[in-house]
Amino acid sequence: MNTKKEIEHIVNYHMVNSPLSQWFKSTPVINIQDNSPGTIEIVFSDIKIINNSKGNTARLLKQEINSLYSILEKSNRGAFISFILKNSHIQILNESIDFPFYLVFVESEINIYIDIASHIETIKLNKGNFSNCVFTNLSILLSNNEVENIENIEIDLIGNTIEMLQLQHIELKNNKSNKFNIENCNINRITFWKVISDIDISFNKINTSLDKKQEQLRFMECTFNGRFFLINSFFDTKLDLDGVSFNNDTSFKNLYIKTTDLDKAFFSKEINVKISDLHFSDLKNISRSTFREIKQILENNGNKIDANRFHSYELIAKREELKKEGFNLHNTLDHIVYFMNNNISNHGLNWMLPLFWMFYIGFFYSGFFYSSQLDIDEIAVLSFTLVSSILALSFKTYIDESKKLYIYILALILSTIFYFYMHNGIEYLVRFLNVIDFSKDIDNIEFTDKSISKIIMIYLIYHFTTTLRKDTRK
Repeated sequence: MNTKKEIEHIVNYHMVNSPLSQWFKSTPVINIQDNSPGTIEIVFSDIKIINNSKGNTARLLKQEINSLYSILEKSNRGAFISFILKNSHIQILNESIDFPFYLVFVESEINIYIDIASHIETIKLNKGNFSNCVFTNLSILLSNNEVENIENIEIDLIGNTIEMLQLQHIELKNNKSNKFNIENCNINRITFWKVISDIDISFNKINTSLDKKQEQLRFMECTFNGRFFLINSFFDTKLDLDGVSFNNDTSFKNLYIKTTDLDKAFFSKEINVKISDLHFSDLKNISRSTFREIKQILENNGNKIDANRFHSYELIAKREELKKEGFNLHNTLDHIVYFMNNNISNHGLNWMLPLFWMFYIGFFYSGFFYSSQLDIDEIAVLSFTLVSSILALSFKTYIDESKKLYIYILALILSTIFYFYMHNGIEYLVRFLNVIDFSKDIDNIEFTDKSISKIIMIYLIYHFTTTLRKDTRK
Protein backbone atom coordinates (compact mmCIF):
# COMPACT_ATOMS: atom_id res chain seq x y z
CA MET A 1 0.00 0.00 0.00
CA ASN A 2 1.21 3.51 -0.81
CA THR A 3 2.24 5.82 1.98
CA LYS A 4 0.27 8.94 2.78
CA LYS A 5 2.82 11.19 1.06
CA GLU A 6 2.87 9.00 -2.04
CA ILE A 7 -0.91 9.09 -2.35
CA GLU A 8 -0.94 12.86 -1.80
CA HIS A 9 1.63 13.28 -4.57
CA ILE A 10 -0.34 11.06 -6.98
CA VAL A 11 -3.60 12.93 -6.31
CA ASN A 12 -2.09 16.41 -6.60
CA TYR A 13 -0.21 15.56 -9.79
CA HIS A 14 -3.34 14.09 -11.38
CA MET A 15 -5.57 17.01 -10.44
CA VAL A 16 -3.12 19.65 -11.71
CA ASN A 17 -3.06 17.98 -15.11
CA SER A 18 -6.79 17.22 -15.37
CA PRO A 19 -9.78 19.30 -16.55
CA LEU A 20 -10.78 19.50 -12.89
CA SER A 21 -7.78 21.67 -12.01
CA GLN A 22 -9.92 24.83 -12.19
CA TRP A 23 -12.02 23.48 -9.29
CA PHE A 24 -9.67 21.25 -7.26
CA LYS A 25 -7.06 23.76 -6.11
CA SER A 26 -6.80 22.86 -2.43
CA THR A 27 -4.66 20.05 -1.06
CA PRO A 28 -6.77 17.03 -0.04
CA VAL A 29 -6.65 15.37 3.36
CA ILE A 30 -5.54 11.75 3.14
CA ASN A 31 -6.80 9.29 5.76
CA ILE A 32 -5.30 5.80 5.74
CA GLN A 33 -6.20 2.83 7.89
CA ASP A 34 -3.82 -0.10 7.62
CA ASN A 35 -6.29 -2.69 8.78
CA SER A 36 -6.84 -5.53 6.33
CA PRO A 37 -7.77 -5.00 3.54
CA GLY A 38 -6.98 -1.33 4.20
CA THR A 39 -8.91 1.92 3.74
CA ILE A 40 -7.84 5.01 1.83
CA GLU A 41 -10.02 8.09 2.22
CA ILE A 42 -9.24 11.16 0.12
CA VAL A 43 -11.12 14.24 1.37
CA PHE A 44 -11.50 17.41 -0.69
CA SER A 45 -13.05 20.37 1.17
CA ASP A 46 -14.69 23.60 -0.01
CA ILE A 47 -14.70 22.64 -3.68
CA LYS A 48 -16.96 24.75 -5.91
CA ILE A 49 -17.94 23.06 -9.17
CA ILE A 50 -20.02 25.28 -11.46
CA ASN A 51 -21.64 23.89 -14.58
CA ASN A 52 -19.68 24.90 -17.67
CA SER A 53 -21.10 25.98 -21.01
CA LYS A 54 -20.80 22.45 -22.45
CA GLY A 55 -22.99 21.03 -19.65
CA ASN A 56 -20.64 18.16 -18.80
CA THR A 57 -19.86 18.80 -15.13
CA ALA A 58 -21.02 15.41 -13.88
CA ARG A 59 -19.36 13.58 -16.78
CA LEU A 60 -15.99 15.27 -16.22
CA LEU A 61 -16.12 14.67 -12.47
CA LYS A 62 -16.96 11.00 -12.93
CA GLN A 63 -14.33 10.58 -15.65
CA GLU A 64 -11.46 12.10 -13.66
CA ILE A 65 -12.36 10.42 -10.37
CA ASN A 66 -12.56 7.07 -12.20
CA SER A 67 -9.16 7.68 -13.74
CA LEU A 68 -7.63 8.58 -10.37
CA TYR A 69 -9.29 5.58 -8.76
CA SER A 70 -7.77 3.25 -11.37
CA ILE A 71 -4.27 4.64 -10.74
CA LEU A 72 -4.53 4.22 -6.97
CA GLU A 73 -6.13 0.81 -7.23
CA LYS A 74 -3.18 -0.64 -9.12
CA SER A 75 -0.74 0.09 -6.31
CA ASN A 76 -3.20 -0.53 -3.48
CA ARG A 77 -4.76 -3.86 -4.37
CA GLY A 78 -7.68 -4.82 -2.19
CA ALA A 79 -7.87 -1.49 -0.36
CA PHE A 80 -11.20 0.29 -0.10
CA ILE A 81 -10.66 3.67 -1.78
CA SER A 82 -13.15 6.54 -1.47
CA PHE A 83 -13.19 10.17 -2.59
CA ILE A 84 -15.12 12.59 -0.36
CA LEU A 85 -16.17 16.10 -1.32
CA LYS A 86 -17.00 17.88 1.93
CA ASN A 87 -18.57 21.32 2.42
CA SER A 88 -18.54 21.73 -1.33
CA HIS A 89 -20.87 23.11 -3.96
CA ILE A 90 -21.79 21.39 -7.21
CA GLN A 91 -24.11 22.51 -9.98
CA ILE A 92 -25.35 20.04 -12.61
CA LEU A 93 -27.35 21.27 -15.59
CA ASN A 94 -28.99 19.14 -18.31
CA GLU A 95 -26.77 16.07 -18.25
CA SER A 96 -26.85 12.46 -17.18
CA ILE A 97 -25.81 11.61 -13.62
CA ASP A 98 -24.22 8.30 -12.61
CA PHE A 99 -21.54 8.70 -9.96
CA PRO A 100 -19.41 5.71 -8.89
CA PHE A 101 -19.92 4.27 -5.42
CA TYR A 102 -16.54 5.55 -4.23
CA LEU A 103 -17.44 9.24 -4.79
CA VAL A 104 -19.32 10.68 -1.80
CA PHE A 105 -20.64 14.21 -1.22
CA VAL A 106 -20.75 15.08 2.49
CA GLU A 107 -22.47 18.17 3.94
CA SER A 108 -22.36 19.75 0.51
CA GLU A 109 -24.74 21.94 -1.49
CA ILE A 110 -26.14 20.31 -4.63
CA ASN A 111 -28.04 22.10 -7.39
CA ILE A 112 -29.53 19.86 -10.09
CA TYR A 113 -31.70 21.04 -12.96
CA ILE A 114 -32.31 18.57 -15.77
CA ASP A 115 -34.44 19.15 -18.85
CA ILE A 116 -34.81 15.71 -20.39
CA ALA A 117 -35.44 17.33 -23.77
CA SER A 118 -31.61 17.37 -23.82
CA HIS A 119 -31.75 13.58 -24.45
CA ILE A 120 -30.91 12.54 -20.91
CA GLU A 121 -30.72 8.77 -20.57
CA THR A 122 -29.61 8.15 -16.98
CA ILE A 123 -30.25 9.86 -13.65
CA LYS A 124 -28.91 8.05 -10.60
CA LEU A 125 -28.88 9.71 -7.18
CA ASN A 126 -28.03 7.03 -4.66
CA LYS A 127 -27.86 7.23 -0.87
CA GLY A 128 -24.27 6.06 -0.94
CA ASN A 129 -23.20 9.15 -2.90
CA PHE A 130 -24.86 11.82 -0.73
CA SER A 131 -24.62 12.19 3.05
CA ASN A 132 -26.26 15.05 4.94
CA CYS A 133 -26.29 17.24 1.85
CA VAL A 134 -28.57 20.15 0.94
CA PHE A 135 -30.20 19.96 -2.48
CA THR A 136 -31.13 23.57 -3.15
CA ASN A 137 -32.83 22.37 -6.30
CA LEU A 138 -33.65 18.90 -7.59
CA SER A 139 -35.68 19.41 -10.75
CA ILE A 140 -36.27 16.84 -13.50
CA LEU A 141 -38.66 18.02 -16.18
CA LEU A 142 -39.48 18.34 -19.86
CA SER A 143 -39.69 21.91 -21.11
CA ASN A 144 -41.83 21.30 -24.22
CA ASN A 145 -44.90 20.35 -22.10
CA GLU A 146 -45.13 16.85 -23.57
CA VAL A 147 -44.51 13.67 -21.55
CA GLU A 148 -41.30 11.75 -22.21
CA ASN A 149 -39.80 8.62 -20.73
CA ILE A 150 -36.50 8.50 -18.81
CA GLU A 151 -34.84 5.22 -19.64
CA ASN A 152 -32.87 4.86 -16.39
CA ILE A 153 -33.82 6.75 -13.24
CA GLU A 154 -32.79 5.75 -9.74
CA ILE A 155 -33.47 8.20 -6.93
CA ASP A 156 -32.74 6.69 -3.52
CA LEU A 157 -31.89 9.40 -0.99
CA ILE A 158 -31.72 9.09 2.81
CA GLY A 159 -30.80 11.72 5.41
CA ASN A 160 -30.55 14.83 3.24
CA THR A 161 -32.33 18.17 2.88
CA ILE A 162 -34.17 19.09 -0.32
CA GLU A 163 -35.36 22.66 -0.63
CA MET A 164 -37.23 22.10 -3.89
CA LEU A 165 -38.14 18.79 -5.56
CA GLN A 166 -39.80 18.92 -8.98
CA LEU A 167 -40.79 16.19 -11.45
CA GLN A 168 -42.76 17.43 -14.44
CA HIS A 169 -43.92 15.95 -17.75
CA ILE A 170 -42.02 12.69 -17.37
CA GLU A 171 -42.82 8.99 -17.52
CA LEU A 172 -41.15 6.53 -15.18
CA LYS A 173 -41.12 3.09 -16.78
CA ASN A 174 -41.02 -0.08 -14.74
CA ASN A 175 -37.75 -1.95 -15.15
CA LYS A 176 -35.37 -3.74 -12.81
CA SER A 177 -33.23 -0.72 -11.92
CA ASN A 178 -35.69 2.20 -11.85
CA LYS A 179 -36.48 3.37 -8.35
CA PHE A 180 -37.87 6.38 -6.45
CA ASN A 181 -37.40 6.38 -2.68
CA ILE A 182 -36.78 9.37 -0.41
CA GLU A 183 -36.50 8.68 3.29
CA ASN A 184 -35.69 10.57 6.48
CA CYS A 185 -35.23 13.87 4.66
CA ASN A 186 -36.33 17.46 5.14
CA ILE A 187 -38.20 18.67 2.05
CA ASN A 188 -39.73 22.11 1.74
CA ARG A 189 -41.42 21.95 -1.65
CA ILE A 190 -42.64 18.89 -3.57
CA THR A 191 -44.22 19.31 -7.01
CA PHE A 192 -45.22 16.41 -9.27
CA TRP A 193 -46.98 17.61 -12.42
CA LYS A 194 -48.09 15.37 -15.28
CA VAL A 195 -46.01 12.45 -14.08
CA ILE A 196 -46.88 8.93 -15.23
CA SER A 197 -45.22 6.38 -12.98
CA ASP A 198 -45.18 2.61 -13.38
CA ILE A 199 -42.68 2.27 -10.52
CA ASP A 200 -43.25 2.59 -6.78
CA ILE A 201 -43.05 6.14 -5.42
CA SER A 202 -42.10 6.28 -1.73
CA PHE A 203 -41.77 9.22 0.67
CA ASN A 204 -41.07 8.07 4.24
CA LYS A 205 -40.23 10.10 7.35
CA ILE A 206 -40.30 13.45 5.59
CA ASN A 207 -40.34 16.68 7.59
CA THR A 208 -40.35 20.36 6.69
CA SER A 209 -38.12 22.24 9.10
CA LEU A 210 -37.30 24.93 6.55
CA ASP A 211 -39.15 28.09 5.48
CA LYS A 212 -42.84 27.45 6.21
CA LYS A 213 -43.90 30.23 3.81
CA GLN A 214 -42.46 28.28 0.87
CA GLU A 215 -43.83 24.91 1.93
CA GLN A 216 -45.67 23.05 -0.81
CA LEU A 217 -46.99 19.53 -1.35
CA ARG A 218 -48.53 19.25 -4.81
CA PHE A 219 -49.33 16.29 -7.05
CA MET A 220 -51.24 17.44 -10.14
CA GLU A 221 -52.53 15.53 -13.18
CA CYS A 222 -50.42 12.49 -12.30
CA THR A 223 -51.07 8.80 -12.86
CA PHE A 224 -49.52 6.37 -10.39
CA ASN A 225 -49.69 2.83 -11.76
CA GLY A 226 -47.09 1.64 -9.28
CA ARG A 227 -47.58 1.76 -5.53
CA PHE A 228 -47.59 5.18 -3.85
CA PHE A 229 -46.42 5.80 -0.27
CA LEU A 230 -46.49 9.13 1.56
CA ILE A 231 -46.09 7.94 5.13
CA ASN A 232 -44.76 8.80 8.62
CA SER A 233 -44.34 12.42 7.54
CA PHE A 234 -45.28 15.91 8.67
CA PHE A 235 -46.25 18.82 6.42
CA ASP A 236 -47.75 22.05 7.69
CA THR A 237 -49.51 22.69 4.38
CA LYS A 238 -52.27 21.40 2.10
CA LEU A 239 -51.87 18.15 0.18
CA ASP A 240 -52.93 18.93 -3.42
CA LEU A 241 -54.12 15.90 -5.40
CA ASP A 242 -55.77 17.70 -8.30
CA GLY A 243 -56.37 15.30 -11.19
CA VAL A 244 -54.33 12.44 -9.67
CA SER A 245 -55.17 8.79 -10.37
CA PHE A 246 -54.02 6.06 -7.98
CA ASN A 247 -54.20 2.67 -9.72
CA ASN A 248 -52.19 0.61 -7.25
CA ASP A 249 -51.89 0.21 -3.48
CA THR A 250 -51.62 3.59 -1.78
CA SER A 251 -50.70 4.56 1.77
CA PHE A 252 -50.95 7.79 3.76
CA LYS A 253 -50.19 6.10 7.06
CA ASN A 254 -49.19 8.54 9.83
CA LEU A 255 -49.21 11.48 7.43
CA TYR A 256 -49.82 14.85 9.08
CA ILE A 257 -51.07 17.68 6.86
CA LYS A 258 -53.23 20.79 7.18
CA THR A 259 -55.94 19.94 4.66
CA THR A 260 -56.57 18.14 1.39
CA ASP A 261 -59.20 18.01 -1.34
CA LEU A 262 -60.11 14.68 -2.92
CA ASP A 263 -62.87 16.00 -5.20
CA LYS A 264 -60.64 15.63 -8.27
CA ALA A 265 -58.60 12.62 -7.14
CA PHE A 266 -59.35 9.09 -8.32
CA PHE A 267 -58.72 5.87 -6.38
CA SER A 268 -59.27 2.58 -8.19
CA LYS A 269 -61.79 0.37 -6.36
CA GLU A 270 -59.55 -2.70 -6.68
CA ILE A 271 -56.64 -1.24 -4.71
CA ASN A 272 -55.86 -1.16 -1.00
CA VAL A 273 -55.76 2.42 0.33
CA LYS A 274 -54.37 3.01 3.83
CA ILE A 275 -55.88 6.38 4.69
CA SER A 276 -57.32 5.92 8.18
CA ASP A 277 -54.16 7.30 9.85
CA LEU A 278 -54.22 10.51 7.80
CA HIS A 279 -54.20 13.39 10.29
CA PHE A 280 -55.50 16.93 9.66
CA SER A 281 -54.60 20.06 11.64
CA ASP A 282 -57.30 22.21 9.98
CA LEU A 283 -60.52 20.16 9.85
CA LYS A 284 -62.68 23.25 9.35
CA ASN A 285 -61.26 23.92 5.89
CA ILE A 286 -61.79 20.44 4.46
CA SER A 287 -64.81 19.90 2.24
CA ARG A 288 -67.63 17.56 3.16
CA SER A 289 -67.14 15.68 -0.11
CA THR A 290 -63.51 14.94 0.83
CA PHE A 291 -64.56 13.35 4.12
CA ARG A 292 -67.25 11.42 2.25
CA GLU A 293 -64.68 10.12 -0.24
CA ILE A 294 -62.37 8.97 2.57
CA LYS A 295 -65.32 7.31 4.31
CA GLN A 296 -66.20 5.49 1.09
CA ILE A 297 -62.61 4.29 0.61
CA LEU A 298 -62.53 2.93 4.17
CA GLU A 299 -65.87 1.18 3.71
CA ASN A 300 -64.60 -0.42 0.49
CA ASN A 301 -61.61 -1.69 2.48
CA GLY A 302 -63.90 -3.05 5.19
CA ASN A 303 -62.69 -0.55 7.82
CA LYS A 304 -66.07 0.33 9.36
CA ILE A 305 -64.74 1.87 12.59
CA ASP A 306 -62.60 4.52 10.89
CA ALA A 307 -65.31 5.00 8.25
CA ASN A 308 -67.63 5.98 11.10
CA ARG A 309 -65.07 8.48 12.37
CA PHE A 310 -64.82 10.18 8.99
CA HIS A 311 -68.63 10.18 8.78
CA SER A 312 -68.52 12.28 11.95
CA TYR A 313 -65.99 14.59 10.28
CA GLU A 314 -68.42 14.85 7.35
CA LEU A 315 -71.13 16.03 9.77
CA ILE A 316 -68.71 18.60 11.23
CA ALA A 317 -68.05 19.89 7.71
CA LYS A 318 -71.81 20.14 7.15
CA ARG A 319 -72.07 22.21 10.31
CA GLU A 320 -69.39 24.58 8.97
CA GLU A 321 -71.36 24.91 5.72
CA LEU A 322 -74.44 25.87 7.72
CA LYS A 323 -72.44 28.52 9.58
CA LYS A 324 -71.42 30.08 6.28
CA GLU A 325 -75.01 30.04 5.01
CA GLY A 326 -76.38 31.73 8.12
CA PHE A 327 -79.94 31.29 9.40
CA ASN A 328 -82.88 31.27 7.00
CA LEU A 329 -86.35 29.80 6.82
CA HIS A 330 -85.15 26.59 5.14
CA ASN A 331 -82.21 25.63 7.34
CA THR A 332 -83.30 26.64 10.86
CA LEU A 333 -84.11 23.06 11.84
CA ASP A 334 -80.76 21.87 10.45
CA HIS A 335 -78.98 24.48 12.59
CA ILE A 336 -80.75 23.21 15.70
CA VAL A 337 -80.03 19.54 14.95
CA TYR A 338 -76.34 20.09 14.21
CA PHE A 339 -75.93 22.39 17.22
CA MET A 340 -77.37 19.69 19.49
CA ASN A 341 -75.31 16.89 17.94
CA ASN A 342 -72.12 18.94 18.16
CA ASN A 343 -72.53 19.82 21.82
CA ILE A 344 -73.93 16.51 23.05
CA SER A 345 -71.48 14.09 21.39
CA ASN A 346 -69.33 16.07 18.92
CA HIS A 347 -71.17 14.24 16.13
CA GLY A 348 -70.41 10.86 17.65
CA LEU A 349 -66.69 11.40 18.22
CA ASN A 350 -66.74 11.72 22.04
CA TRP A 351 -68.67 9.15 24.11
CA MET A 352 -67.83 10.96 27.35
CA LEU A 353 -69.89 14.02 26.41
CA PRO A 354 -73.29 12.25 26.65
CA LEU A 355 -72.24 10.90 30.05
CA PHE A 356 -71.35 14.41 31.17
CA TRP A 357 -74.75 15.75 30.12
CA MET A 358 -76.58 12.88 31.88
CA PHE A 359 -75.07 13.84 35.24
CA TYR A 360 -74.88 17.60 34.67
CA ILE A 361 -78.56 17.87 33.68
CA GLY A 362 -79.47 15.16 36.20
CA PHE A 363 -78.01 17.07 39.15
CA PHE A 364 -79.74 20.34 38.27
CA TYR A 365 -83.02 18.73 37.15
CA SER A 366 -83.46 16.44 40.17
CA GLY A 367 -82.19 19.13 42.53
CA PHE A 368 -84.81 21.59 41.28
CA PHE A 369 -87.87 19.58 40.22
CA TYR A 370 -87.61 16.85 42.85
CA SER A 371 -87.59 19.31 45.73
CA SER A 372 -90.20 21.23 47.65
CA GLN A 373 -90.62 24.95 47.09
CA LEU A 374 -87.20 26.65 47.11
CA ASP A 375 -86.37 29.28 49.72
CA ILE A 376 -84.21 32.35 49.11
CA ASP A 377 -80.92 30.61 49.98
CA GLU A 378 -81.67 27.67 47.68
CA ILE A 379 -82.58 30.01 44.81
CA ALA A 380 -79.30 31.88 45.37
CA VAL A 381 -77.30 28.64 45.23
CA LEU A 382 -79.18 27.55 42.10
CA SER A 383 -78.60 30.90 40.39
CA PHE A 384 -74.90 30.94 41.21
CA THR A 385 -74.12 27.35 40.21
CA LEU A 386 -76.32 27.30 37.09
CA VAL A 387 -75.18 30.67 35.69
CA SER A 388 -71.52 29.98 36.52
CA SER A 389 -71.59 26.56 34.84
CA ILE A 390 -73.34 27.93 31.72
CA LEU A 391 -70.77 30.72 31.44
CA ALA A 392 -67.95 28.18 31.84
CA LEU A 393 -69.43 25.94 29.11
CA SER A 394 -69.82 28.93 26.80
CA PHE A 395 -66.16 29.79 27.31
CA LYS A 396 -64.97 26.38 26.00
CA THR A 397 -65.35 27.62 22.41
CA TYR A 398 -62.38 29.94 22.90
CA ILE A 399 -59.86 27.55 24.47
CA ASP A 400 -57.66 24.74 23.22
CA GLU A 401 -59.15 21.28 22.82
CA SER A 402 -56.76 19.87 25.42
CA LYS A 403 -58.08 22.26 28.11
CA LYS A 404 -61.80 21.75 27.52
CA LEU A 405 -61.89 18.84 29.96
CA TYR A 406 -61.30 21.26 32.84
CA ILE A 407 -64.35 23.29 31.78
CA TYR A 408 -66.55 20.19 31.84
CA ILE A 409 -65.18 19.16 35.25
CA LEU A 410 -65.88 22.65 36.65
CA ALA A 411 -69.46 22.62 35.33
CA LEU A 412 -70.03 19.14 36.77
CA ILE A 413 -68.70 20.23 40.19
CA LEU A 414 -71.07 23.22 40.23
CA SER A 415 -74.07 21.05 39.39
CA THR A 416 -73.03 18.57 42.10
CA ILE A 417 -72.80 21.38 44.68
CA PHE A 418 -76.37 22.46 43.93
CA TYR A 419 -77.75 18.92 44.07
CA PHE A 420 -76.18 18.03 47.43
CA TYR A 421 -77.22 21.40 48.82
CA MET A 422 -80.80 20.30 48.09
CA HIS A 423 -80.60 16.55 48.92
CA ASN A 424 -78.63 14.35 51.28
CA GLY A 425 -78.46 11.22 49.11
CA ILE A 426 -78.44 10.16 45.48
CA GLU A 427 -81.98 8.72 45.43
CA TYR A 428 -83.40 11.61 43.39
CA LEU A 429 -80.53 11.50 40.89
CA VAL A 430 -81.15 7.78 40.39
CA ARG A 431 -84.81 8.62 39.73
CA PHE A 432 -83.73 10.93 36.95
CA LEU A 433 -81.30 8.41 35.45
CA ASN A 434 -83.80 5.54 35.58
CA VAL A 435 -85.64 5.51 32.25
CA ILE A 436 -87.73 2.39 33.08
CA ASP A 437 -89.65 3.24 36.24
CA PHE A 438 -92.82 5.27 35.56
CA SER A 439 -95.16 3.57 38.05
CA LYS A 440 -93.57 4.15 41.42
CA ASP A 441 -93.68 7.77 42.52
CA ILE A 442 -92.16 9.91 45.20
CA ASP A 443 -94.56 12.19 47.07
CA ASN A 444 -93.43 15.53 45.66
CA ILE A 445 -92.56 14.40 42.10
CA GLU A 446 -95.25 15.03 39.51
CA PHE A 447 -95.78 12.62 36.65
CA THR A 448 -94.99 15.35 34.07
CA ASP A 449 -91.61 16.15 35.66
CA LYS A 450 -90.75 12.48 35.72
CA SER A 451 -91.80 11.98 32.08
CA ILE A 452 -89.68 14.89 30.85
CA SER A 453 -86.66 13.44 32.65
CA LYS A 454 -87.18 10.11 30.85
CA ILE A 455 -87.31 11.83 27.47
CA ILE A 456 -84.08 13.69 28.22
CA MET A 457 -82.37 10.51 29.36
CA ILE A 458 -83.54 8.49 26.35
CA TYR A 459 -82.14 11.17 24.03
CA LEU A 460 -78.80 11.21 25.84
CA ILE A 461 -78.61 7.40 25.95
CA TYR A 462 -79.23 7.35 22.19
CA HIS A 463 -76.21 9.62 21.65
CA PHE A 464 -74.13 7.57 24.07
CA THR A 465 -74.85 4.24 22.37
CA THR A 466 -74.45 5.73 18.87
CA THR A 467 -71.04 7.10 19.82
CA LEU A 468 -69.94 3.76 21.28
CA ARG A 469 -71.08 1.94 18.14
CA LYS A 470 -68.90 4.20 16.01
CA ASP A 471 -65.86 2.83 17.89
CA THR A 472 -66.96 -0.81 18.04
CA ARG A 473 -69.11 -1.53 15.00
CA LYS A 474 -67.68 -4.07 12.56
